[in-house]
Amino acid sequence: MACGSSTSSSDRTSTAAAKAPAAAQTPSSTAPHATTPGASSAAVPTAASGAATVTAKDFSFSPDKLAAREGRTLNVTFQNNGSVSHTFKTPLSGADSGSVVAGTNRTVAVAIPADSGDLYFRCEIHPSAMKGEISVD
Repeated sequence: MACGSSTSSSDRTSTAAAKAPAAAQTPSSTAPHATTPGASSAAVPTAASGAATVTAKDFSFSPDKLAAREGRTLNVTFQNNGSVSHTFKTPLSGADSGSVVAGTNRTVAVAIPADSGDLYFRCEIHPSAMKGEISVD
C-alpha cells in the first residue's frame, strides 16, 4: 500500500454516530494524528453499535483498516484534519462523503452487503495515495 499509517488509541476511538447517510460538515475538534509512510495497521475493530472514526491528513487515512460485520451498517465519522479537501468513498457499497473541506467532518453510513467479502475505501480526489480496507466477517 502506497500510504499506510500507524494507529494509536486515539485512532481507535469509536463513536455512536447517527444513521444519516451524510451529516452537514462541522468543525473537527480532534488533534492531528501522526502517520508513518509505508507502515501498515491491523484492522481496527468497531464498536457493537457499528461505528468508527477515520481521519484524513497529509494524503493518508488513519486508520486505513477497519472491521465490520456483513449485513450490517457501519457508520463512519470521516474527519479531515489535512490542509486540502478529501473524500471517503466505498465504491462497492455506494457510500460517499462527497468533498469534505479541511478542518471539518461528515458521517457516512456504509451498508455492508451480506455477500460482499472485504470492501475498500478511497479518497476520490487522491485515489492512488489514499486507500484503505474494510475487513468483513
